[in-house]
Amino acid sequence: MKLKHTIIIIGWTLVLSSATSAQLSIDTGVQNGYSWNIFKNPDMLVEQGDTLSRTDLWKNSSYNELFLNMDYLKNWGKSRLKLSGDIETNIYHQQTSAQRNNYRAAISYRSNFARRKYFEIAPEFTRRQQDGVDQSDLVFSTRLSYLQFEVPLHLDFYMGERAWFRFEGKYRYREFDEFDNSQTSYNMYFLEGLYKKRWDGKSISTTLEFVGEASYRTQQSEEFGEGDIAPDLSTRDFLRADAGGALSFSSINDRFEIEFPVTWTYFVDRPTNGLNYTEFEFGVESTFSIHQSELNVGLDRSIRNFSNFTVQDGSLLEYGFWTASVNIKVPVSGKMFFELKGNYQLRDSNRARLTTSAYRSYETSYIQTGIRLEL
Repeated sequence: MKLKHTIIIIGWTLVLSSATSAQLSIDTGVQNGYSWNIFKNPDMLVEQGDTLSRTDLWKNSSYNELFLNMDYLKNWGKSRLKLSGDIETNIYHQQTSAQRNNYRAAISYRSNFARRKYFEIAPEFTRRQQDGVDQSDLVFSTRLSYLQFEVPLHLDFYMGERAWFRFEGKYRYREFDEFDNSQTSYNMYFLEGLYKKRWDGKSISTTLEFVGEASYRTQQSEEFGEGDIAPDLSTRDFLRADAGGALSFSSINDRFEIEFPVTWTYFVDRPTNGLNYTEFEFGVESTFSIHQSELNVGLDRSIRNFSNFTVQDGSLLEYGFWTASVNIKVPVSGKMFFELKGNYQLRDSNRARLTTSAYRSYETSYIQTGIRLEL
């Protein structure tokens, strides 16, 4: 989406919002930022006998981010209807191939169909556009432009004494844009169960959460030939199981919340089993609020061990991620806020093969500031 078109949309939305019901909420703004190593390249790579360094591989750029999030909420009786739409455009000045547009449209219907029991269905359509391609893990089809449609179904049960159980089933279809005469799509099915229990003290609430999830993904890739040659089809399946939980503490007056999540993952790649792995992830996420000011800080660590993927010395591939983030929001005037965001990610890996970037170590980060309007 061109910059002028995005500005026009945001402008008309702000005008219309003044005449609509209070049930319509809008979150919009313009921010400026700088991103390092946008395409997640390693520090060194050898191509056709030439050694490329960080100066050659890292693609950095300043950018502008424009976003518009809209929610319309309608309640009647024991039911609720929610309409949502999001637009986000990132305009990179030095690396035009990194330009990114995200669009999302969703509808959610939730009903209290029986005492302490809730039902929700929330179909959602997403479109992501970005010319640049993340070359680090192509075997996972990490091409960035795609169409996606998913339908989650939730059943929530309030069990009394501040305890909840939630069951979710979800279907997702994703189709990546054609790239290098090939196209990939997949169907994915999720099942999830979540149990949450809260204890309220005089000044602090403690929440304990357990979650289990299983997913099955069947993927098809087509390699297109020239003329009337039929496409070459290949399929593979991915099975994934997650088990985890979180312990959190929050103040009764909503001044702060600190959460400690933990997740264990088992992943199976069929039919080759080449990418089978287990992963352990843990971290801390915290939110602090003073009046209308808010500080969010997060730190996450994951460690992944592959079962069959070997590196140059014959040992199994091992790698993990460090991810740190910060978000500061301070009121300026009325419903206008100044916001600062920062994010840093490091992938460490024991793969040192210099002729490929796949599964190699890399680091990437960004920082951005700007204005947000919450109408």
